[in-house]
Amino acid sequence: MEELNEGQKSVCNSTSKHVLVIAGPGTGKTYSIAKRIESLVKQGVEPSSIISITFTNRAALELKERIKSSIGESYKEIFIGTIHKLGLRIIKDFTGREIDVIDREGQLSLLKEILKDERKAKFELKRIQKKKNQMLFQETDHIYEEYQKRLKERELYDYEDLILRPPEILWKIHWKTKIKHIIVDEFQDLNPAQYVFISELAKIHSSSICAVGDADQSIYGFRGSDVRIFLFFEKDHPDCDILRLTENYRSTRAIIEASTSLIKNNKNRLENPLVARRDGGPLIKVITVSHPWAAGDFIVEEIENKMGGLSSLSALRTDSKNAKKDLSFSDFAVIYRTHEDAAFLKGSFESSGIPYQIIGGRFSKEGAVLREFLSEIKMLLLKSGYREENPVHARQFLHKYPFIKEKYPALSELIQEIYYDIPIHEALPDLYLLTPSDDYNPKSDTVTLTTIHRVKGLEFSCVFIVGLDDGSIPMNRKKDFDIEEERRLLYVGMTRAKDELFLIHSQNKRESPFLREIPPYLIERIVKVKTKKPKKVGLFD
Repeated sequence: MEELNEGQKSVCNSTSKHVLVIAGPGTGKTYSIAKRIESLVKQGVEPSSIISITFTNRAALELKERIKSSIGESYKEIFIGTIHKLGLRIIKDFTGREIDVIDREGQLSLLKEILKDERKAKFELKRIQKKKNQMLFQETDHIYEEYQKRLKERELYDYEDLILRPPEILWKIHWKTKIKHIIVDEFQDLNPAQYVFISELAKIHSSSICAVGDADQSIYGFRGSDVRIFLFFEKDHPDCDILRLTENYRSTRAIIEASTSLIKNNKNRLENPLVARRDGGPLIKVITVSHPWAAGDFIVEEIENKMGGLSSLSALRTDSKNAKKDLSFSDFAVIYRTHEDAAFLKGSFESSGIPYQIIGGRFSKEGAVLREFLSEIKMLLLKSGYREENPVHARQFLHKYPFIKEKYPALSELIQEIYYDIPIHEALPDLYLLTPSDDYNPKSDTVTLTTIHRVKGLEFSCVFIVGLDDGSIPMNRKKDFDIEEERRLLYVGMTRAKDELFLIHSQNKRESPFLREIPPYLIERIVKVKTKKPKKVGLFD
């Protein structure tokens, strides 16, 4: 996709004070943001007066890659990063010193000191996160006050403080350049504290806000995000220009029609009719298996067949002229609602010999990997003396310690690209803002297993979604059950698929009501029932 369509042109050229961009899945959202930034710079806007907030570190890296070829080295003057990284930058500018950020494990340890009980500490950690994210400070809270007191004594900030603190100090600091444009990706996933942060920044600098997102893809309510922030943006900014990206370049027509039919049942949304630019493609396959463990066996068998079994590691796709390509393991994703579903799937993949990686959950050990990575970096910095008096850039640091790159390839690649010419000791506070998802390696030739929440922003040729059972998708046993967010979750999962989509449910459970919201003419139903668990035979046995 090289030429801009009409919607993308509008995003690039809008001169309204504020802009709301409703960007459906697969409509070239990142491409449009990149082109808007390029357009602003070519119009003479100072790069340093542009802030572009991304949802993840990898999204920031992708955006930088897209713009640097067209605007040259000036792309380095533009702030492109997560909102937590922006908060950290503002606090550092205000205090004039390096900032120490406490991670979740550190927060838990601190609360255990206060409460002398691990179970209570875990409960209070979630409560404090919610309190800060939703700015619920009306009532006296002794545990919270003691927690904040100890953070202050140790000169520590938690992740939420990186959002709450900047609005308090923005009026006290004066950046060299006035901020003229604030572009916020995934705007629908902001929580109230983040929205206040952005609003205050815009108010101080009289900045233009370009809010990019899709209410239909708001899936982080459990973290405190509030879809109403996106839905009411026009009310908060009556002078805004509402633009729509509706041309989907990712998925086949069947996938778009099926997912659109599903999401139309939500009431809290902004209409944004998607148009599939890819014809052809197979029907959505709804698979009935006997038990949850059988889903993993079916998926493994299907992948083996598509990869050519034992004879070949690739097979030519001929479902449609748009989907014709050689498949690799990285073209497949298995998506589920919760990490518990990974147990059955993991067993099937281990027996098969098919390479896979799990994003998130106890099986991936990713949180432990990230903590271990940061611990090793910090230890090497202390040991080598790489500080202000003896600085070394991130790329030089990784070159000096190649075992770090070998042991943590995905994380090393990320920090080398983002902090290429920044002294490693200055980058260290930012590294504490890395998330377990940053350890995901999109270049690895492995099948991806992950939750729907973690798959956001990714795409695959063939997607399997397991657990299309009432009680799993939708998960209506939760206290804070929200049928519309559950429907949005399935919508996000379905729209990750480019060529083929499998929806799998168990015969011994009641079928998900969401399956009835997909027109029957778009579905091919297949029953794969086995009476007992078969003996596993590995792909390479």
